[in-house]
Amino acid sequence: MIHQTVVQIPEQKNRTNVRQRILFIPESASLAHLGRLLTLANGLPKTQYSIVFACDQQLRRWIPSPYEWKLATSLSSEEFRFRLACGETLFDASLLHRQVKEDLSLFHDTQPDAVIGDFRPSLAISAPLMGVPYINVVGAHWSPWAEIPFEAPCPLDTWWSRSMGHHMGKALVN
Repeated sequence: MIHQTVVQIPEQKNRTNVRQRILFIPESASLAHLGRLLTLANGLPKTQYSIVFACDQQLRRWIPSPYEWKLATSLSSEEFRFRLACGETLFDASLLHRQVKEDLSLFHDTQPDAVIGDFRPSLAISAPLMGVPYINVVGAHWSPWAEIPFEAPCPLDTWWSRSMGHHMGKALVN
């Protein structure tokens, strides 16, 4: 059984009969990040929520027309896979600094009532700085309640898989 949590977006005071504005920001390295957020957005009543997606240009074509779109840069899929394969830091200080600055600009431009992110660590910094409620979405396979164990990709070309072997690397991931 997968653990489900119902999230209530806080009502904003002094705003009556106005749709709440929700900013969705997925990491662009994989369509899974966008897919999870699109599923959430599509489940929200359009009469109550105004939806804005901010993502890299490479994902823009997947954003349905009823949703507003803003640019939010991410690592390219190629750079993401390269860093992952080499065991490098996915989000280095330079990228985080750039993304936090970009997040703050997006918050200023869109004035969201809440932000929902999927694999964008900068939001854990920028949302509290601006006092914007933040919801982080992760894949169900990372949940301790997931019934299907997560399988580490094979072969993992990282320092730990080279030194300890794939089976030990899988054990560390699981």
